[in-house]
Amino acid sequence: MNKQKVSSKHHYVAKAILRNFCVTGESLYYLSKQSGSTVPERRNIDSVFRRMHFNSFERSDGSKDDTIEKFFAYELDNYIPDWVGAFQRALDTGILTFPSKDLRYRFIQFFYNHMKRSPDFIDPIVQEVAKETFTADLASEFEAKYRPLTEDEKLRLNDENFRARALRNSRVENFGRQSPKILSRLEKMKIVIGTPKRANKQFIVSSNPVARFENYPKQELGELGVEEWTTFSPKIAVGFVADHSAPDCILFDDNVVRRMNRALTKNSRAVASASQRLLRSLANSEW
Repeated sequence: MNKQKVSSKHHYVAKAILRNFCVTGESLYYLSKQSGSTVPERRNIDSVFRRMHFNSFERSDGSKDDTIEKFFAYELDNYIPDWVGAFQRALDTGILTFPSKDLRYRFIQFFYNHMKRSPDFIDPIVQEVAKETFTADLASEFEAKYRPLTEDEKLRLNDENFRARALRNSRVENFGRQSPKILSRLEKMKIVIGTPKRANKQFIVSSNPVARFENYPKQELGELGVEEWTTFSPKIAVGFVADHSAPDCILFDDNVVRRMNRALTKNSRAVASASQRLLRSLANSEW
C-alpha cells in the first residue's frame, strides 16, 4: 500500500487569500519586520506566510502526521473562492447571502482558526507554557505526583529537542480542538463586508490576519462594541459584529481603511500587499 504524501509547506495564511493580493501572476509585495528593512520586495506566494511542518504532529519515530493541516486545507481553505464570490456579490447587491447554512458555518470555523492559526498569535502562548512547564523542579514534581522516573527519562526531560517536540505536538493537538463557546459566539454575531469608499484605497494582508477592535479594554467577544475583522482582498474586509442592525455592506472612509491596515501591521511580523508604497508607509508608522 502506498502511503499518502505528507505535506510539509504549511501556510498559516491560505494561498487562496494571498492570490487576491498579487501584483502579477502569483507574486506580491512582502515585508518582514525581522528583515530590518522598510523596502518591500516581490515574493511568490508559495514562499511567504508559511512554516515547514507547522501543523504536523511528530511521532516518536520522527515521522509526521499532517491530519490537522489537511483539515485546514480541504475542509476550510478549499471554500475560500466560494466565500469570496459571496462577499463580492454582497458588495454588488448590498445583501450578504451564503449559498447554504453549512457554508456559513464553515466560514465561522475558518475565521475561528484564522485567528489562532498564526505563529504571531500562538508563539507567545507556547513560550509562556514552556516557561511554566519546564521548571527546574519538573522531574521531582512529576515523581511526587505520578511515579519515579528512570535516569533516561530524566535526561530526556532536560533535552531541548525533546522539549521542543513536546511543545509543538501539544500545540498541534490543541489546534484540532474547536472551542464550542467561541464558535457559538461567532455564530450569533453578524457577518458584514467592508470595502474602501475610494477606489485608490486598499487593504493589506498580514501574518496576524485578524484585527480586533473594542470600545473598552477586555470586552468579551459577542458584546456590543467588539468587532473582529480580516481581509480577503485589497477591496474586501470581513467582520464579525454584535450589532445586528448594521448593514451587510459598509463603505470605509480613508481613516477607517488606514486604521484597519495599521492594526494589522502593528500586531504582525510580516505584511503583504499589491502596493509597495502602502507597505512602506505602514512599516514606517507602525514598526
